[in-house]
Amino acid sequence: MINNLLVARDFSTSSDRALHAAFAWARPIGSTVHLLAIQVTNDNPFEPAEQRSGPLERLREQLKDRTHSDMAQSGYDPGSVSVKHEVQRGEAAGPAIVRYAERANIDLIMMGTTGRRGVRRAMLGSVAEEVVRTAPCPVATVRATAEGVPPAVPEHVVIPIDFSEPSRQALAYGLQLAQQMEADVTVVHAIEEPSAPLVYGLEIGEKAESASRESLQRRVYRALGEWVEQATVDMDDPPSIDMQADTGGPASVICESASTPRDLVVMATEGRTGMERMVLGSVAESVLRNAVGPVITARSFAKAR
Repeated sequence: MINNLLVARDFSTSSDRALHAAFAWARPIGSTVHLLAIQVTNDNPFEPAEQRSGPLERLREQLKDRTHSDMAQSGYDPGSVSVKHEVQRGEAAGPAIVRYAERANIDLIMMGTTGRRGVRRAMLGSVAEEVVRTAPCPVATVRATAEGVPPAVPEHVVIPIDFSEPSRQALAYGLQLAQQMEADVTVVHAIEEPSAPLVYGLEIGEKAESASRESLQRRVYRALGEWVEQATVDMDDPPSIDMQADTGGPASVICESASTPRDLVVMATEGRTGMERMVLGSVAESVLRNAVGPVITARSFAKAR
């Protein structure tokens, strides 16, 4: 499922953490890690000098040297994972990353976030968000918050469900990934008030407060159970799966379910729309900014499996 994993390297702390996470994930999954450095051509003063000038081959050698040094200091063996070092020129980092992902048949892009301060932090955040919006494949964002704690393979995968087709695709993708990582799974749905979506089986115009919370939760759990059954019917030895339905804001419910650095969230960036439905796009943005552990997002997981 993830044969080619891309890490965009800018030699920042957050980029280092994404690199370490990529190596940790690649070993059990068997992925080839593509390490990509972008030489920005528009003389961006916030980029390291070595990326703003000089031959690409020199940058490639710096990328290799830095990778081996980082791996040695962190106790990783670079020889245990297949690695490709790539260098590209571009006027902006985001589009260059997306173009490479398209050309190289990348299955997952991994990026660090919140690794800088002030304007530089904002710029790095904008690059990650641009890649999330435009990438042809799922994107994993990794926060550089747990200093001194090396990233590890997730032990728990949280999959938000809003009963839209994109969330069905995320469920199938997340279950397969959890199986490869030998992680357990929580399928979670946030019950929003004051009105309940039609997907709960309530009549048009019926308010959530008019039905008992227990009755509403039973309907949600039944619907979640049907989705899980459909998603696992063809799986050999599916992962351990728990279901959760809590009342509250979707982003808060999701982040509470994934509260440690070893919790991975897998979610679609687009879901239901309309006044009575959850707009998952804004929810995804909030989760990306607040989740403690890694988050995998995609506009569509249909082509990622």
